[in-house]
Amino acid sequence: MKKNLPLFSFFLLLWLPLILAGNPPLPCRISVTGGESGICQGQPLVLIAKVDDGLSELKRHQWETDGMLLSAPDQSFVKFDTEQAGVFLVKYFAWDEEGKQAQCALSIEVKNPPEFEIVENFGLFQRILFKKPKLLIQINSLESHTFQWFLNGEPIIGATGPEFKPSTGGKYHARVTSPQGCSTFSKEKVIE
Repeated sequence: MKKNLPLFSFFLLLWLPLILAGNPPLPCRISVTGGESGICQGQPLVLIAKVDDGLSELKRHQWETDGMLLSAPDQSFVKFDTEQAGVFLVKYFAWDEEGKQAQCALSIEVKNPPEFEIVENFGLFQRILFKKPKLLIQINSLESHTFQWFLNGEPIIGATGPEFKPSTGGKYHARVTSPQGCSTFSKEKVIE
């Protein structure tokens, strides 16, 4: 009997952590509409969870982010609110009828839209020479963006810089895209 005690102690030492841990959570995956976990502020985003094999029919689902429950109880999908920029850790939990659990997490980055303003630059030389000065529309921004100018809602071919000098009257605005890929439109400037 004394010879078996060290062998029993050895197996007990190996299996004790597994016994105390109970059933570890089963793996699952969270997929994102569009396939990207980085999204621009205000764009729609739906997260869908897929539980790997090992659970019987799922009885309960739970979504949370930063310790707060999300608004889609007992569903394997949830619409994620992207009105606030930041990085969010979204967690998904599912349980089957036997109490087995699956859990997974995904980091979501909600990016800010570009911030800018359009200024009208008349210039002293233009004021002296012309009764009605031509405008130079300029976008002031600290970041490097890409630009597309529009006249009466239509893109102006070749007008892709931060400055644009209108040659005809109409309603002008610009689409500005940040280095992160988020776009926004400026307010219209009417040129007569």
